[in-house]
Amino acid sequence: METFAVPQQQHVPSRVSQQPKQDITTYTMPTKQNVKIDTRKDLLIYCYRVAGTVGLMMSKILMVKDRRALKGAIDLGIAMQLTNIARDVIEDKKMNREYIKPDF
Repeated sequence: METFAVPQQQHVPSRVSQQPKQDITTYTMPTKQNVKIDTRKDLLIYCYRVAGTVGLMMSKILMVKDRRALKGAIDLGIAMQLTNIARDVIEDKKMNREYIKPDF
């Protein structure tokens, strides 16, 4: 699976830890690339890395103090990505992107 880096002009505040930044920049795929995710585990990992990390980084940017809220922020990001995938399943299939198997 190919990866690409976020352009340097996009700045993430230093109070955001390095791990989510690394996850999102090493896993984000160009939208024109063929995608095929074979397992539910891989789907959840993909969703965490492209959207759960956004929830986590937003929590840090918004200075959320309660660490218990971080899990909810990650889960919300994953849920939003799964919603996007379900919404776009037909369009994605036409562009050789298969995030969910037909038997899911």
